[in-house]
Amino acid sequence: MVNIYIQDSDAAHLALLVKLCQRCLCQQGHHGRVIETGASLEHILEKSVGTKKESLFIVEYQPTEEFCRLAVKIRRENPSCYILLTVHQPEEVFSPFPIGIRFSRMLRRPVTHQQMESLLDAMETDYFEMRMQSHDRFQFRAQNCDHYLYYPDILYFEAQDKKVTVRTLQQSFEFYDSLAHIERHAPRFFFRTHRSYLVNTKKILQVDYTTKTILMAGGSRVLLARERSRQLRDYLSQ
Repeated sequence: MVNIYIQDSDAAHLALLVKLCQRCLCQQGHHGRVIETGASLEHILEKSVGTKKESLFIVEYQPTEEFCRLAVKIRRENPSCYILLTVHQPEEVFSPFPIGIRFSRMLRRPVTHQQMESLLDAMETDYFEMRMQSHDRFQFRAQNCDHYLYYPDILYFEAQDKKVTVRTLQQSFEFYDSLAHIERHAPRFFFRTHRSYLVNTKKILQVDYTTKTILMAGGSRVLLARERSRQLRDYLSQ
């Protein structure tokens, strides 16, 4: 399921983009939904922070430093997102200065049904290829080396101070990062059981809702926050 965010300062064109998106999603059977729309790119960015889903941003190009700053931030927060720029003239993107983001496509305004249909087809193909190429690996840097672990092999991530420890049955590594950042890009079978733990639910052997502890494969135990108990129970019962 792709989350779609649409920004346009022209209310009529914004309504057109939403209508075209919804029509193409319905007619072509694409797996996506329009999450947020508006005239402010900063507002769209705020609404997208923290999402773990694949995302499409349809944004109106503006030749300003503020636009570039926010566009770069979108890419930083959503590294694998699909960014579409709507433009009046393609050449305007490269003047008066180069745009500071990696955008996926440009569409001339006003956008047509055929353009939107082609965009969604291309996006779905690109995301499929990215999923195939990623092999569900978690990449991090520790002790001046790049490491790669398959997500299904990871038991959990544990945060302490400014460091994170990733544990598997055979080994553990410590590196600098935040659980919030890791959680945004982890597969959906990872669950934040506690402010200090992000857990692979497929490795859970037992949950003790009285002591608020979770027994993991291999015998290790992690904490369960009281406020996350109901959510975890519901998640595991699905």
